[in-house]
Amino acid sequence: TTNTKSSESHSKAEIKFVIKNEYAQIIPAVKAVKTAKQNLSKAKDAYSAYQQDLAQQQTQLQDLQAKLEMTLALLSK
Repeated sequence: TTNTKSSESHSKAEIKFVIKNEYAQIIPAVKAVKTAKQNLSKAKDAYSAYQQDLAQQQTQLQDLQAKLEMTLALLSK
């Protein structure tokens, strides 16, 4: 009877240790996922800002090209 109780206690200790160990490994993984989500959100915002800036630059380039063409047309007369 004593051996049974001692082995049961030993099994419980092992199970508790395994669960504790698994829990300890989950915490950093959850933190990493949270950080990754934040970084993804920042990257999406940065990409959106890049797209807006690119569109503005393209519009400005088209305006400058049109002005250059008009200036060259006036100079060639």
